[in-house]
Amino acid sequence: MNSGDEPFNEFASQISRSLFDRILRSTETKVSLNIQQRMRPELWEFPNRYTYEGKRRNATSTHGIGIPPTFLNGLNEWILMHYPEQDMNRVNCHLLGISINGTMARDERTMSRYNVANVTTVMTLIERILPVDGYTFTLLVPYLGQKSLYIEALQRLSQRTGVAFEHLPKVLTIDAAQGHEADVVLVDWTVTNSERRSDLGFLQENRRVNLGLTRAKGCLLSVGNEDIASGKLSNHL
Repeated sequence: MNSGDEPFNEFASQISRSLFDRILRSTETKVSLNIQQRMRPELWEFPNRYTYEGKRRNATSTHGIGIPPTFLNGLNEWILMHYPEQDMNRVNCHLLGISINGTMARDERTMSRYNVANVTTVMTLIERILPVDGYTFTLLVPYLGQKSLYIEALQRLSQRTGVAFEHLPKVLTIDAAQGHEADVVLVDWTVTNSERRSDLGFLQENRRVNLGLTRAKGCLLSVGNEDIASGKLSNHL
């Protein structure tokens, strides 16, 4: 086994299967909803096509789901500050990808993955939109190591700015986000390359990726490294 490989676990496929999936597989009678009412149509387009074979339709009401004005103002200011060359008329703030040239690492004790550069950049956005008041904003991450970095950074930000911790974004792992939704969701994928299968981590698992992509109602920010789309295993994404 190479140092970068995931340790083998013969029970991994069973452990990773959710209770819902087990129940679904154990019964012949299934009822499937075919209309989604949570999110903007453009946020639903990819999950619907990739995971649900285009079989789910958008409720008419989803076209009217907006972005909280205070968040949108802060987001626009942040984009202009960090990407001054960007033509804002061409930016769809409902669905935004942010590429960060960072490096993933592993915690020596827990082996959980983390990415300092992603946290540093995302925190500049969070500081720009403070406080989170009158709407919900959640940060989703695949790994506990990355969650710990965000919690520590948010605690420091709260102490420095005087903004109460409850008026900062909530941080959840993707696995803990089942049943959760928020007006604004930022998904930090943490990984930075796709040369080996083990590099992709949770990005290999459609169920987890789909869960991360379907929690937002009005605005989804996807944070990662564009290089993962050009690696040898990019077709697994």
